Amino acid sequence: MSSQCHFLETFPGYLYAVVAEAFDRRQEHRRSLDDYLKLWCKSAGVIPCISIWGIGIDLPDEVFYHPFIMDLAGCITDLVLIDNDMISYNKEQAVGEEAHNIISAIMFDLGLDVGGAMAWAVHYHTEVQK
Repeated sequence: MSSQCHFLETFPGYLYAVVAEAFDRRQEHRRSLDDYLKLWCKSAGVIPCISIWGIGIDLPDEVFYHPFIMDLAGCITDLVLIDNDMISYNKEQAVGEEAHNIISAIMFDLGLDVGGAMAWAVHYHTEVQK
C-alpha cells in the first residue's frame, strides 16, 4: 500500500478525534485519564504524519504497520502529549480551558493537586522514555 493510501486510511481517525476533542471542550466534558489518553493518541496525528513522511518512499504495509514502528509512534505520541500538556496547563487553566489536559485528567482521576499531577506526569514521561 502506498503512503497516500496509508494517509487516507489513518486520517479519518485523526479527524474524528479532533472533532470529539472540540465537542468535549464545548461541553466542558472531562474524560477519565484512560479515555483522555486514548483520544489524545488519535488527535495528536502522529500516525497520519508517519504516512506523510513516507511519501516518496512508499513504505509497504509490513513496514508501516510493523509492531516496532507502531510502538515507537505510541511512545512519540505519549511524550508529545505529556510535554505539551505540562507546558500549556497554566495557560489553559488561566482561560478556563483546562478540562482537556492530561494534568487535569490526572487530578480528576487520581485525586491529586497540581503539583502531584505534574510529578505523576514527569514520572510517566520518564517511564515512556525507557
